[in-house]
Amino acid sequence: MTSFIMIIAATVTLLAVLWIVARVVDSWNRVRYSGSIVELYGEKIHYRDSADRGINAEATPVVLIHGSTGNLWDMEYRLAPALQAKGFRTISIDRPGIGLSSRKDSALSDPRLQAPFLDDVLDYLCVGKIVLLGYSLGNAVVMEMALNHPERIKAAVNVAGVSHPWIGAELMIFKIVKWPIIGFIWTQIIVPIIGPIILGMVLKKLSAMEYLPKGFIEKTGLKHILKPQCFKAHSEDLKATQTAIIEMYGSYRDITVPFLMAWGEREYFAGAEKEQPGVVVPWWSQGALLKKTLSDCEVVVAPRVGHWVHHFGSKVIADALRAFLTKRGLQ
Repeated sequence: MTSFIMIIAATVTLLAVLWIVARVVDSWNRVRYSGSIVELYGEKIHYRDSADRGINAEATPVVLIHGSTGNLWDMEYRLAPALQAKGFRTISIDRPGIGLSSRKDSALSDPRLQAPFLDDVLDYLCVGKIVLLGYSLGNAVVMEMALNHPERIKAAVNVAGVSHPWIGAELMIFKIVKWPIIGFIWTQIIVPIIGPIILGMVLKKLSAMEYLPKGFIEKTGLKHILKPQCFKAHSEDLKATQTAIIEMYGSYRDITVPFLMAWGEREYFAGAEKEQPGVVVPWWSQGALLKKTLSDCEVVVAPRVGHWVHHFGSKVIADALRAFLTKRGLQ
C-alpha cells in the first residue's frame, strides 16, 4: 500500500512539474500580433482589414479564410500583400476557435455554421459583396457560402482547398485529443512541451518539400496551433469538416457562383480524376474533381509549387484573380 501511495504521489508531482513547464512554454507560443476584434453572439472574432491601414479601402474586398493548422497571419504573410499590390482590399479572419478568435460554442467547428457566422460578421463590419477565398480546410466555408449564401459572393477562390470527402482525415496527434483523460494530458501538457517536434511533423506533411524561408514559423504565426485550446479546436475542425463535406458535395452542381481555383503543380496533377462513393480522394488531390462539377470555373496552376501555393504562388494567384474578375466584368 505504501509503495502504491508513493507511486501515486510521484506521478502527481511529475504531472504538476510538467504542467508548470507546459504553461511556461505555452506563454512562448503566444502570437502577439493583433488586428481588430469584433464581438458577436458572445464570440470574439479576430480579423485584419487592409482598409484600417488605409490600403485599398474602396476596392473590391477579398476575404481570406485560413486552413487547418494556420490562422490569419498565414494569409497575411504573402498572399494578402500580393492581392493588395493588385489593388484589392483584403480582410483576413481567424476562424472561430483558431488564432485569436474564441469558440465558446463548440458547434462552430462545423463549416456549415462558420459560414453564416461569417456572413453576420461581414454585416456587422458593413462589408457588402465580396470575393471569398478559402485555403485548404478553409475552403469548406467557401463551398457552404457558395451553396447557401451566394448573394454575398461576387466570386469564390479555392486555393488548394478541400471540397470532397478525403482519405486520411486526421493525424494520430490530433486523434489523441479525443481520448478521455489522456487527451487532456496530451493537449494541456505534452503538446506545449514537445510542440516543435509536432509542428515539424505537420509542416513536413503540408509543405510538399518546399523550402521554408528563415523566420517562416514566426511570421505566419503557425506556432499558435500549439496552444491547448487551439490544438483542440483544430482536432474538432477536422472531424466536423469531413462530416460536413460528406453532406455538401452532392449539391455542388447547383452552385452558380464563379470559381477560380489555384493549385500548386505538385498537387493538382497528382490527383484522382474519377469520383467514387463515400471517401473519394486524398485531400490534396481534389482540384480536378471539383472542376468537373462546377458550371463556371477556371483553374490556375502555379509551377513547381506544392500545398503552400498561397505562399510560394501568391503572385500567380493575385494576377489570376485580377484577370478572372476583369474577364467577367466583376471589378
